[in-house]
Amino acid sequence: MTIVVAGYDSDPWALSGTKGSPLTHAFIFSDSRLSRGAGQDRRVVSDEAVKIERVPIRIGVPIFNLAGTSTDRLNPSHEGSCGISYAGNEFLGRSVIAAFLRTLSSLVYTWCGSGPGVPGHYEIVKENSSLAVSRSDSVFDESIDFHLANLPKLTGEILATLLQEDFQTAINDILRYEINNGRLDEYLRTDFVLVTANPSESSARIYRTRICRDETKVPPWLTAKVDYVQPDQLVVLGQTSWTAELTTVYRESRGQAKFSDGAIQSRLKSLVQSTEGKNFVGGQLRRGTAAPHSGFEVVDC
Repeated sequence: MTIVVAGYDSDPWALSGTKGSPLTHAFIFSDSRLSRGAGQDRRVVSDEAVKIERVPIRIGVPIFNLAGTSTDRLNPSHEGSCGISYAGNEFLGRSVIAAFLRTLSSLVYTWCGSGPGVPGHYEIVKENSSLAVSRSDSVFDESIDFHLANLPKLTGEILATLLQEDFQTAINDILRYEINNGRLDEYLRTDFVLVTANPSESSARIYRTRICRDETKVPPWLTAKVDYVQPDQLVVLGQTSWTAELTTVYRESRGQAKFSDGAIQSRLKSLVQSTEGKNFVGGQLRRGTAAPHSGFEVVDC
């Protein structure tokens, strides 16, 4: 079992934490205990599992010669980070995170061509995307902006969509190999929470990605669905029996103009200690924090 909790908070460096202060920051908490098996056969295998990942982001900018040919993409125009955590099937979770790490290390800006008389535009795409421009022999149309002044900003929505795509690819692989083995249910409860912090946005943003099952199709089809988490919501994955209590703490801290991450951290520690040996949550409590101008960082609590 896992506990993952994510929510919003005020800037800890603000002059005051008064009621109504902007929720510009975000946090994730998780435990570090890893267990395997089911029922009475379930056992702890590690107290050092990494359940929150800091994901570096790099976007390459095309370098053009005078003929309008892209010669390379060695210049990063944006470097930053976001945070991701999951609860559920370990194999599926780690596979998606590995794919997401690869995706965000190789993003590129590319010029999307246009029809006659219609200006083209830049897009952020995966380097191996069919939209990505060749490094050596692609010639652009006459509308291209060589000064790169109109590059689109990286947003949380773009990152959430990329995670959704990587999640869907992993799900499709699971369907391909496990559909006839009767083992789909063990993957269905795998959920992700993504925390983004981009300079182009005034506050951190939280997204939840989960699996939806379409029973109207034969065989049943699994789809990755992503939702933006509103500032008044708290995400709890894994040990969902704690949701009501943690949500109450979250809302009370906001109503009393207290910093929510401190209140959640205190209650989580109390819950973990009081249920030691009764479930498989434990080990080291870790916290990830996100702010628009400093990216995402993870520390032990």
